[in-house]
Amino acid sequence: MDRLKVMDSHQFEDFIAELLVKVGFKVKKTALLDEEEVSLIVTFDNPVLPVKYIIQCKKWLGNV
Repeated sequence: MDRLKVMDSHQFEDFIAELLVKVGFKVKKTALLDEEEVSLIVTFDNPVLPVKYIIQCKKWLGNV
């Protein structure tokens, strides 16, 4: 948990992308142009039910 506290927003986004890849998702990072944009496009190629997620990563220091 301490590792998460010291990450900046881009490192946190990379960390989330790595976790998703490890559990079998394909991850495409979007351009880091604006903090309001989509961070990751995540897919899982299942022949019966393909899945696609659009993720916006946010790292907060306090309670939300």
